[in-house]
Amino acid sequence: YTNECVLDDWYESPYGTSSVRFLNHNRLCQEFYLDPAGILKERRSDTNRYEDFLDPTDLTSSHLKINSLVFYIYNYEQPGAALDRVTMMLDIETTKLVDPPQFRIQASMSPRNLERWLPL
Repeated sequence: YTNECVLDDWYESPYGTSSVRFLNHNRLCQEFYLDPAGILKERRSDTNRYEDFLDPTDLTSSHLKINSLVFYIYNYEQPGAALDRVTMMLDIETTKLVDPPQFRIQASMSPRNLERWLPL
């Protein structure tokens, strides 16, 4: 098995802290990033190679502008370790108002055993 998605064996930030690329649970290459227009995008590959990325998908509306996006990767000091937690911070405003309010959103993701919590 060869990993042609990331340089080490679990994740990288190809465009700085506003992006993250990794092998997902199906061992397929996946990436999230902020494009220059302020839209959160996702790219997926049907292989473990980033060269095979399909067209990007917009994850946020064109009525929103993300002013900043930062991914914080926890446990990254241990190459080869499972990705323990990713926290994503977004500063967002609407493009539909003259003096738009700004919002800061923080979300953390980590591997979970959902079968433990879901009824059988």
